[in-house]
Amino acid sequence: GAPQRRAVAMQVARRVAPEKPAAGRVSALSMYELPPAEPISVSEFEEFAYDRLRLLSTIELARAKGLKGAELEARIRKARDEFMPLSPTGLIKDYYSHFILRLAYCRSEDLRRWFLQNELELFKWRFVNNPPEDRAAWLRAKGLQYEAISRDEYEEIKEELHQALSSRRDLDPAAERSEHYKVAFEEVVDLVRQRRVYLRGGSAFVPAADLVSIVATAVRAQWSRRLATASHQWPALREEEADRLASFLEGLATQYVGDDYSRPRSGSAVSLADLPTVSRRSFPLCMHNMHAKLLETKHLKHSARQQFGLFLKTIGLSCEESTAFFRAEFTKKGMAADKFMRDYGYGIRYN
Repeated sequence: GAPQRRAVAMQVARRVAPEKPAAGRVSALSMYELPPAEPISVSEFEEFAYDRLRLLSTIELARAKGLKGAELEARIRKARDEFMPLSPTGLIKDYYSHFILRLAYCRSEDLRRWFLQNELELFKWRFVNNPPEDRAAWLRAKGLQYEAISRDEYEEIKEELHQALSSRRDLDPAAERSEHYKVAFEEVVDLVRQRRVYLRGGSAFVPAADLVSIVATAVRAQWSRRLATASHQWPALREEEADRLASFLEGLATQYVGDDYSRPRSGSAVSLADLPTVSRRSFPLCMHNMHAKLLETKHLKHSARQQFGLFLKTIGLSCEESTAFFRAEFTKKGMAADKFMRDYGYGIRYN
């Protein structure tokens, strides 16, 4: 009702400015605690949202391809420079666009999971690429203080730490002699899963080089709570913005914002038989959702057919395979094959 709508309006009316680290440097490292308050136009709202979606989709695709280390770092940097440059205007776009996508992706568990995974990957990249003194100042400002183990404790478990780190090729040899942080193993489940830390008595001993994993866990918990809050507030906000932004936000998760796939491209092709596995493992979320919707309802509306058809073309499906795929699904609810070809065949072939 009205009180809830007023609460939502109050929440988004707080003023905020981009964070500025020491020495006059600008930084996009942020936990996005306070929503922005300055007005922007509807066209800016949409532009900001699409550019962040392009950035996060680039990160998702890179992770799906298994890129790591320098390759992943270079891919994220290139996308950051293109869509969210480290400039005063870029920082404004970055701050607004996070909150716009937070609204768009708060509405279901799958959307929240996609948003968190890719936002956290972007956060971790920014964290490790900030100067150490700026990282330390940022952590102090956020109350994220982690205490290194004592020299006595280090000497006691030195051999175990050596064994844990000796097999890691991603760390400089000096990492073994750097500070280690003792945290509950639940805070660094990703490192435990990858056997990258020494465990003892329910605690994980994390080298300074992996501090980002500890910080990312705290950031994820905070963003998860805020996404849950946004999901509860969404119905009131949707009613309030029914005539302007609600439909745009609801459709954002199904928008394809990748490359122009209207022209054939070289590279490894995907066959029709590969489609179920590739969809589950590697499709961008919007394409995965369209594929799942087609399998569920045996139909896609015109605009969705166009977007999904172009995507299938670029990943390697031939015109014949694409037509066969759509025909097989559309005819499962009783549509005759000749009616399918008459009503949809031309559009698929010449999309």
